[in-house]
Amino acid sequence: MSGAPPFSPQSQVTLANWQDPPFNRWAFQHVRELIPTARMSRGSGPPWRLPSDDRDISEVRFRHEDRELSIADLLADTYTDGFLVVHHGRIVTEQYFNGLAPDVPHLLMSVSKSVTSAVAGVLVGRRLLDPSAPVTDIVPELLGTSLEGATVQHLLDMRAGTRFDESYDDSEADVRTYERVYLWRPDDGQARPDDALGYFATLRNDGPHGGPFRYRSILTDVLAWVLERSAGTRLHKLIAAGLWQPMGVPSAGSQVLGTPTLTELARAKSACVKSAAAAPALATVAATVTSTKRTVTGMAASG
Repeated sequence: MSGAPPFSPQSQVTLANWQDPPFNRWAFQHVRELIPTARMSRGSGPPWRLPSDDRDISEVRFRHEDRELSIADLLADTYTDGFLVVHHGRIVTEQYFNGLAPDVPHLLMSVSKSVTSAVAGVLVGRRLLDPSAPVTDIVPELLGTSLEGATVQHLLDMRAGTRFDESYDDSEADVRTYERVYLWRPDDGQARPDDALGYFATLRNDGPHGGPFRYRSILTDVLAWVLERSAGTRLHKLIAAGLWQPMGVPSAGSQVLGTPTLTELARAKSACVKSAAAAPALATVAATVTSTKRTVTGMAASG
């Protein structure tokens, strides 16, 4: 999708291929051209700039399994678009590849789980959210689903009992239906729920709430809905006010819209942090954010 249109069919990026290589190399820097988004304002405060001690670490070597690699080898082998190292509050190196630049937004993928959990912490600190509260006390629409009996803490810890197969190499896995419901992939004509709430109702438990940690993106989706309902506002506004602006991020971020109400964009969804006004908020994967050189753009860490 480089150069001027029209593009050849072999090079076109679509909903059917945008998550797959080699098309994702373009798509991950152009999410806003594929999926409707909501703007996360950076506010009017000054950006928080990090000091820099730029140095060349490309030939630093290390062993991985049976190979000896340099940093340069690693970045090439993993098709890295951007690489930033911060040590003791100072930038050690900052590099961009594949057309990425400091002012170009890039998909964050599941770093958005860290963003969502950090927003939960903000709401807990403001006494707007009780981690021990049953999820159904906050979102009664989840009564009768697999989430009944789960607490907010279970969602935060990914210890709810909800069964969700996230095997991306299995075309029959739950995550493939999930992608069609959220319109991350084109509808293939197979029967599926019309929206996220309908999809949540189809899920069943395969263990008790409070069991072992199991990574499942669907639980972050539900958590985002809980946060919106607790605060009475949409997720992108919660991120902007609670994280983006206090951190001094220099540029606005984007949150992909998902499962809108009838008054919003019709069923626009994607693999980014997602939100809705009265319908379920979806926060499965990532927000698109703008990285600016030598400026704080990082997110809180998560498990």
